[in-house]
Amino acid sequence: MNPVVSGKTRERKGSDMAEHKHGEMDISAHEETFHGFVRFMTRAVIVIFAILIFMAIFTS
Repeated sequence: MNPVVSGKTRERKGSDMAEHKHGEMDISAHEETFHGFVRFMTRAVIVIFAILIFMAIFTS
């Protein structure tokens, strides 16, 4: 079941993989993770800006 390389294309012979059907995968866990990542990064950027503003005001 290893890919057979012929020229520049790869062909699979005797593959036991399932057929891919577009739009049938449950991506709710992926979306939840992505939204958590965006939320974390937004908060991190706000904290970094707050630290920079604090440093600009109080350090001389």
